[in-house]
Formats: sequence, C-alpha cells, structure tokens
Amino acid sequence: MATVLKDLRKAPWTLWAYVVLNVVLLPVGLLTASGRVHWPFLVLGVPFTLALFFFLLRGSRVVWWLLVLGAAGGLVISITTAEPWYRFPGLVVGLGLLLAPPSRRYVFPPKSPPKDAGTWDPTAHDDPTRPPGWYFDPADATRMRYWDPELGGWQSKATRAPRHLRRLSRQFESD
Repeated sequence: MATVLKDLRKAPWTLWAYVVLNVVLLPVGLLTASGRVHWPFLVLGVPFTLALFFFLLRGSRVVWWLLVLGAAGGLVISITTAEPWYRFPGLVVGLGLLLAPPSRRYVFPPKSPPKDAGTWDPTAHDDPTRPPGWYFDPADATRMRYWDPELGGWQSKATRAPRHLRRLSRQFESD
C-alpha cells in the first residue's frame, strides 16, 4: 500500500488538478443537467471514475488516451449541440491539463539510454576488432585520437579534427 501511495505522489500537479477539477465538476454537472440527482449514475459512475483517476495518477497511457479522447469528443458534442456556455470552460481546462507537458512527460516518459551503454570515456570502449586509425574523441568532437588494438587500444596521440569535419560536428550539435 505504501508503494502505491508513493506512485501517486509522483504524479505531476497537472494530473492532480485534473482530478480535483473533475471531482468538483461531476456533481455540478449532474445537478445542472436536469435539476435532480441521477442515483444509478452515481452508484455506477463514481467507482468507475475513481478507478480511472487512480490509474491516471499511476501513469496509465490507456486511461490518459481514454480521457483525452473523451474530453475532445465531449467538446465537439458540446459545440455541435449548442449546450450552455458554462459547460465549455471545464472541458477546455480539463483537456488542457491532460495535454500539458508535465502530464505528457509523466504518462510518456522519455526513453533513457540502455543501462549497459557505459560512459563516453574513450578508454572505456575497447573493441579489439576495430581497425587501427584515427577516430573522433567522444569527450571532445573537435579532437581525434589514434586507436591501435595491437598497442593496447587508445594511444596518447591526439590531433585537431579536420576543418570540414568540425564544421559538420557543429551542424549536428546545433540541430
């Protein structure tokens, strides 16, 4: 149970704001829809909604997509059926909170490099099958170092990279 709560604490403020917004707007929407409480919807809808919010706060992509598509569809339906104006802000703000960068980064975390990638220290990459020759120094793209597997790998010989290669390197760094 403690790890579940820790997972929920990791959720960004945008997703928490979305949950709070919907917890407030759900009863208001039910009461303003017809002026009476829809008990069957409350009995069935509240546990389902709480489960959706729970999995959203845990970073479920499926739930995020369901909520984004549901909010976008609800917005389109509200516009086409000419519903009262006071229903639009909640939909727009909710959709904005779901699509906010912190929410997207949490639900779709960036891919990290593999754990066994190692460091970019040239001495850490000993490949005996690599042919001897000059290679870019991974620590400095403007320098080149000499590799010779027969002499033990990377040599102390270093030189400045040719001008046209430095120019290419700068172009890749700026992109």
